[in-house]
Amino acid sequence: MAQASSYDERYAGQGYYWGAKPSVICHQVLQLLPPDRAVSLLDIGCGEGRNAVFFAHSGYGVTAFDASAEGAATTDDGTPRQNGAGPNLGLSGRHE
Repeated sequence: MAQASSYDERYAGQGYYWGAKPSVICHQVLQLLPPDRAVSLLDIGCGEGRNAVFFAHSGYGVTAFDASAEGAATTDDGTPRQNGAGPNLGLSGRHE
């Protein structure tokens, strides 16, 4: 998995490769599909999980995964970030 290995290297660096703030489209989804009822999201290729964390803290049930175990570990390790990790988030990365 050369592609996953490439992202593992990027995510192993200092800070968050894509940043800690959710992407702009996350706020649009929040407006179009508010979590005022049970809403589940699947984030395929979540990287370090910035969008998954945002949605989990906004009240969505989120399942997220990425081919890069390093990216998923960055989200799951309890490192302080905007919104932190939440009880609505199920996250996993590649395991060999």
